[in-house]
Amino acid sequence: MHNYFCGWYFKCQSDTQTLAVIPAIHRSGNRSSCSLQLITDDNAWNISFPYRTFRKRIRRLCVDIRKNHFGTGGIVLDIKNAGLRVSGSVTFSDLSPIRYDIMGPFSCIPFGS
Repeated sequence: MHNYFCGWYFKCQSDTQTLAVIPAIHRSGNRSSCSLQLITDDNAWNISFPYRTFRKRIRRLCVDIRKNHFGTGGIVLDIKNAGLRVSGSVTFSDLSPIRYDIMGPFSCIPFGS
């Protein structure tokens, strides 16, 4: 049995606020799912979706989960569930690479099959 996780980390930040969005896919044995994690300065949410709603387009370097779109050109969010309603878009230009590995000490753990 193989477990698998792949996520894309988008961090949007101003002088006063931060929003991190992580679209991800998960596989555990025969089960697959996808999710969106939203993190603000004050709260965090994890929204699960059926795996079939996930699409990755390698040529355009973008990921879609239902009506939510993530790519080098920006983010579009359209989330409506019982605990959260979010809609809007952010356009990117002049992207800045992160200065450090976001995995912290977990980046030193050798994961293999």
